Amino acid sequence: GKSATVREIIRVLRSQARNGLIPKFNHVELNALRLQTPKHAYSTIAEELMGQKFSPEKGNIVLDKRFKEGKGSDGRVTVLILDELDLLVTRKQEVLYNIFEWPTHKKSRLVVIGIANTLDVPERLLPRIASRLGSNRVAFAPYSWEQLKKIVTSRLESLEGCSDAYAPSTLDLICRKVASVNGDARRALELARRAAEVAEARINVEKITSATPGDTSAEGAAARAKARTEKVTMEDVRQAQSEMFDGPHMKLIHAASFYERMFLVALVKSLQMAGTTTVDMGTVMQIMKLMCKDVRVNVPEPPIGSGTRIASRLRSTHLILSDSSTQRNLQQLSLSVPTADVTFALVENAENSDMPWVKLVL
Repeated sequence: GKSATVREIIRVLRSQARNGLIPKFNHVELNALRLQTPKHAYSTIAEELMGQKFSPEKGNIVLDKRFKEGKGSDGRVTVLILDELDLLVTRKQEVLYNIFEWPTHKKSRLVVIGIANTLDVPERLLPRIASRLGSNRVAFAPYSWEQLKKIVTSRLESLEGCSDAYAPSTLDLICRKVASVNGDARRALELARRAAEVAEARINVEKITSATPGDTSAEGAAARAKARTEKVTMEDVRQAQSEMFDGPHMKLIHAASFYERMFLVALVKSLQMAGTTTVDMGTVMQIMKLMCKDVRVNVPEPPIGSGTRIASRLRSTHLILSDSSTQRNLQQLSLSVPTADVTFALVENAENSDMPWVKLVL
């Protein structure tokens, strides 16, 4: 809901600008996930403002002149939205330094709003960058199942003929299931959509089965009426859940050994803390050791050097990716499956597994 909230605010401000209530302004939205490299942020911003393509180096020069000296500016305030800000946190953080340094100049007329998936991004920035950040921070908690139900219901009501497409309690099941893992509204909508597709396929089969030529009996009429009025049922939702959450990679996660699953937990935690798509082996093993010592976990640490063997096995099942670094602790690791799927697979039946503590860690 972070990006959606900011977009709604921008929409309201644009409406006010059109009505003359506030001055007109420029709006640039940058999603770091779509950048080839962090430096391509310069190209994207410059293209949005200038209407022409630039190389990263040229874009940086053009933007420097605009925001530091006012050259090429149209006099309007520019609102720059940095989505997935975590991904711009590189080792030297040069791009972030430049972006947050621009608003400090009198002629910049620039406002920067960052959207990140981790709360500690400001603390992970270099002091020279952190000192340029404003103190305003808004934290977004995961959606509760009631909030998810409200979102899904609202979406259904906006579609003609869909407001009563689900049998009672089916939406509760969908939203409770998603809320128990990560409260992702997109996941809830995706599950609701897939359940509807399962129901549609089932109803079509029922219609064909019940449409016996010449059958004028009461039973035939009842069967046809049932097919016409059928809704998305609990069984449809369970089948959709099975398709979405019990795919091959989910089964591989369930089949992994205890320390392999713990390694995946440590990798997910490391990626969340780093706010990047890759992290080094040393960091993952350090998190894993801390988890082992946690009183809630309290298990023996894996043998020295076992990290490489665990990563190799997980790589062979295509659950993770790694580079070919010869230095073990510097080897870069990433997930090759969605983070949400790994979290769901590990958390879903945590109480009945050998890792009941995983819900507290993730």
